[in-house]
Amino acid sequence: MHTTMQTLGRIALIGGLALVAAVNVYLFHGTENLSKESKAALYASVYTAALVIPVLSVLGVILHRFLKHEREMVE
Repeated sequence: MHTTMQTLGRIALIGGLALVAAVNVYLFHGTENLSKESKAALYASVYTAALVIPVLSVLGVILHRFLKHEREMVE
């Protein structure tokens, strides 16, 4: 069972890395001719989109605390 979980974790990690690399290539394809302002705007949008992962993590922690508190109130 542990081997299966470890394998699935590695597949998820490698798949995530490959997906991010593919999105990076797609987003930055042909940007060598952009002005500095356009490049800065592109980087700002990429960094803003990257904030989704930490926000989801924090929301997960908040949801867990809420559900744990609700469960304790019922018992």
